Amino acid sequence: MSTKKSNYFQEESGGTDQEDHLSSPKAKTPKPSVKLIPKINIGNPLSGIGSKIQQMSTGTKESIKAMLERDTNSDGTNIQSSKVIAVWNPTGYYKSFTALNLAISGKAALLNFDLTCPELDVWFGIKQTGIQDASEKDAGIMTWGDSLNPELLTKMLRTIKWGIRYLPAGNKLGNIGTPTCAKNAVDAKGLFKQLIDKARKESSVVVIDAGRDFELPPTYAALKEADIIVVPITTPQEGKLISWQLQELARVGVTTPTVELTFTDGLNKICQYRVETNIKLEDFLTSAAENIPHCTMETGQEWVKIMNFIKVCSRRGEGDNASNNEEGGVK
Repeated sequence: MSTKKSNYFQEESGGTDQEDHLSSPKAKTPKPSVKLIPKINIGNPLSGIGSKIQQMSTGTKESIKAMLERDTNSDGTNIQSSKVIAVWNPTGYYKSFTALNLAISGKAALLNFDLTCPELDVWFGIKQTGIQDASEKDAGIMTWGDSLNPELLTKMLRTIKWGIRYLPAGNKLGNIGTPTCAKNAVDAKGLFKQLIDKARKESSVVVIDAGRDFELPPTYAALKEADIIVVPITTPQEGKLISWQLQELARVGVTTPTVELTFTDGLNKICQYRVETNIKLEDFLTSAAENIPHCTMETGQEWVKIMNFIKVCSRRGEGDNASNNEEGGVK
């Protein structure tokens, strides 16, 4: 489905006299005067560019080279060290709220790739439908439909609340269903990969609410391109389903390391890493009911430790101490 862009994304256009001609069918349209344009030999616009480069000073050459080979994020950190954390749960339980708390605790950029159930947009006050109520602050991924391109990320990724930059799923402008954002699934996966690559250049840590269904292009791209997948788990039944889904992910080429975030005792371990928390689900739900991120409350200070451990897990193969089957010492 292509999403029609609203007026605040369109350039203003001038009026036309076409209606006056249409109102009188017998009226003859005057022939425009034609002026002959003398032939101009433009030549090759790139000719001579080599000599111009040779004439540049050494300082100018180095400045241009540095610009083209930029390896730092907008926050000054190295692009190669940027970490992407995808939060995923096929049931959707505590997925978006976990992503929100991790992003705030880690001062990370937060991307909403859950286009079918964009709960985070509610937290940030983004309106989902209704072109008559839409404004620029509601612009997000779905707003652009198949006109979406990676360069738009820098404009849509903005600070709205809690001191973090947020990319909304966005207002659908009254359209039904979820926009395809590309002509086919392959193109869509590539597009969302480019969005993630662009986000890496904007922040040293990126948290993605990956959605639930890994067969959807945004979710697949998030899980495939992430450095670590965080999976919140609360029940044995949920854990069993996630175990099956992880096997399916491996079959489609997603081998990203996983860390489970458990909120209850007695759950079998299914991921490579585990973080057992002291967070009580009652406190979790109370903060949600009050529309306050749990990590900003007195009972939610543990989120910083959780985020730090997840970062260590994401640095697999870089000499850190987070090895396979390691459990977080948060409890």
